[in-house]
Amino acid sequence: MVPGQRVTERENELTRELDAGGAESLVRKLREVDQQLFCGWKEFPGIHDVLDRLSVVAQAAAAKLGAVLAGSNESVVFVFTGCGTSGRIAWLCAVELNRLLTRLHPGAAPCFKYRISGGDEALIVSKELPEDDPHLGATDLADAVRGYAESFVFGITCGLSAPYVAGQIDAAMHMPSCTAVLIGFNPVELARDAPVEGWDKRCAAVFRELGRRADEGDPQCHVITPVVGPEAVTGSSRMKGGSMTKVILESIFLHALEFQRAGEIGEVASSFHLQDVVLKFERAYRDAYLDVAGLAQLTELAGASLRTGRAHLYYVGFGVGGLMSIIDASEMVDTYGTRVDEVQAFVYGGWQRCENNEGNMSDMGPLFHVSSEDFMTSVVKTLSVEDTVILVNASTDTYGEAVAEAVKAAPCRAGLLVVGDTQIDCLKDASGFDASATIHLSVDTHDIVAPFACSFALKLALNVISTGANVLRGAVYGNTMINLTVSNNKLMQRSAEIVSKITGCSIPDAHRALLRAIHGVDEVSATLQNQAASAHIALGASKANIVPTAALLATGMFGYAEATQKISDSSSPLRELIRVAVAKSKTSQ
Repeated sequence: MVPGQRVTERENELTRELDAGGAESLVRKLREVDQQLFCGWKEFPGIHDVLDRLSVVAQAAAAKLGAVLAGSNESVVFVFTGCGTSGRIAWLCAVELNRLLTRLHPGAAPCFKYRISGGDEALIVSKELPEDDPHLGATDLADAVRGYAESFVFGITCGLSAPYVAGQIDAAMHMPSCTAVLIGFNPVELARDAPVEGWDKRCAAVFRELGRRADEGDPQCHVITPVVGPEAVTGSSRMKGGSMTKVILESIFLHALEFQRAGEIGEVASSFHLQDVVLKFERAYRDAYLDVAGLAQLTELAGASLRTGRAHLYYVGFGVGGLMSIIDASEMVDTYGTRVDEVQAFVYGGWQRCENNEGNMSDMGPLFHVSSEDFMTSVVKTLSVEDTVILVNASTDTYGEAVAEAVKAAPCRAGLLVVGDTQIDCLKDASGFDASATIHLSVDTHDIVAPFACSFALKLALNVISTGANVLRGAVYGNTMINLTVSNNKLMQRSAEIVSKITGCSIPDAHRALLRAIHGVDEVSATLQNQAASAHIALGASKANIVPTAALLATGMFGYAEATQKISDSSSPLRELIRVAVAKSKTSQ
């Protein structure tokens, strides 16, 4: 048994003062933390230590792909599934791998699928509560594999904590023709071991059973859990967790497709080792951080808009840059408590380019108007001097000259993020932008890995910009998010830990402060205390500033009405408001 707190929930010692210093300092700190993706963390096994596990899965996948592509009647499906960022990365990987498959084999039917808790709506807006439902997970999995002779299920849960994924892994272990693969970033011994409402099992029990079977050599059970260390912003698994998920899934299947194409299934191709693929992603990480000054300038632009509390940050992306922009923007409400329309992304080609399960969802409201045409017709005319627009483009995709000219002509701040091996034509007029960053990839453009390395570098860069902007706006205290949404059981527990860490109160006292903030009361009755967690979450998910309010309440200096009024009236960043209150409470003790 590995002792201590789960690694994914620990504080990263490299970013304890993430909120101190300027944008360039922040970018360098994030660069140092992201190095742990590949070099590992402390004594735990990292990605290079578990390549044998990836290789076993890749060879099994290659064998099944080979049978299908050879015209066998056997049908196989590969399902990537997860919650929140994990589900969005599952979507991205399925879309891009299907594109590669049909490019390499024009007659092949797409065989990669994804599932995300909450459905495709969760690609754009927060839908965290379904993460707590293992029965929904099992149902979604059954739907995904129906009609296929064999299936591979890749359950992604960064902290090994999602009941939705646990329900799927449990179901997969009972399907005779299904191979179950668990991906996460804690040792299995540290999987979340807490009761799941409405289920007679726990995540830990399910994941450890899969691990036991894998250790005993069951060819249909696999566990891939490299430890990449704590997140730069404590608990924010959208960052390293999402990045390593992408590396693992794409490395497995780039390797499998190359094995299949080379006709060397079951053997190690001399020119295409699995390690070579991972090393190319590692090179892309290094490439992503070479233009520190450019990334810092874009971060400052975005931060200046978010600091106003009323302006917007817009991404307009082209090709995979648009998809990655959608993922990054969708994470802002739950992680940093932004307004639902404060950070938005648009993609050239709209929903058609997204290739999502539910197709065009524009009729669900303005937040789902995601095409660059929507941006041009509805957003450009509203842009103000306080807004920021960042164009995100990969060199392998078409650049929208009309969009670029419209943005440069608008009164907003204009930024440009380009990832590719060479400067593309748009950079000849980079003077029209207020800030720009160029990431030159060292991976050969003709390499099968290149487009995936490109989107990986884009992810790292976008994470830097959005994280840094929220640090600059005051939504991070040290290296701790302080305005996350309390929208599922995991986030309820994380919120209590954050309140305890910031104020120095006990976890039970922090939990009571959260209940006071959620229910708007000054005393927590026994009846309220004993309600099911889902009742608190259902109310808390719809309320703003729960964690900051709870932090003020936990200092003992405010009643509920006073705390909420203090937040409402203050012109200071939340970080400073809380810091002053905590300091006063300690001096008065």
